[in-house]
Amino acid sequence: AKLPKPPQPVGAVSSEPPLPPTPTVTATRKALSINQTLPRGSHLTPAMLSWVEIPATSWAGHHLSDMAAAQGAELTRDMRPGQVLSKNDIRPSVMVKKGQLVTIHIGEPGKMNISAQLQALQDGRMGETINLKNPESGRLLSGVVTGLNMVRNP
Repeated sequence: AKLPKPPQPVGAVSSEPPLPPTPTVTATRKALSINQTLPRGSHLTPAMLSWVEIPATSWAGHHLSDMAAAQGAELTRDMRPGQVLSKNDIRPSVMVKKGQLVTIHIGEPGKMNISAQLQALQDGRMGETINLKNPESGRLLSGVVTGLNMVRNP
C-alpha cells in the first residue's frame, strides 16, 4: 500500500510538477440573434438573423431557436446587431390591414370551395378572427386570417 505524503512545510517547493488545469467544458445552445439595427415593427427575414452559441447556463427557455417562428414575425422593440431574440421580442405580423380587400375562402379545402373579395373592417394577424364586409351587398361576415390578405370562413 502506498503511504500518503507528509504535509510540506509552508514555503517548501514540491519536487513534483504541478498538475495541468482541468479544462472546463461549457455547454452551449444555438439561438437566433439580430445581425443589423432594426426598429420596432420590422418584419423579420432570414437575411436579418444569425445563429449564435450561448452558454446553456444562461438559457432560460425564452431565447428563440426556431427560424420558422421568427421568419415573417414582427419585432416588438428596437434591436441592435448581436442581440439575441427572445420569444417576447416578436409577434405574428399583421397579414390583413383595415380597409384592404381580402380573399375569403368558404368551404372545405379539397371539396367545394367558394372564394370572394371582401373588405377588412380591422387589422388581423395570423389566426385572428376579424370582421369583414361585402362591398356589394353590405353584408357583414367574420373570418380567420390564414395568410397575407387571405381569410377563411369557419
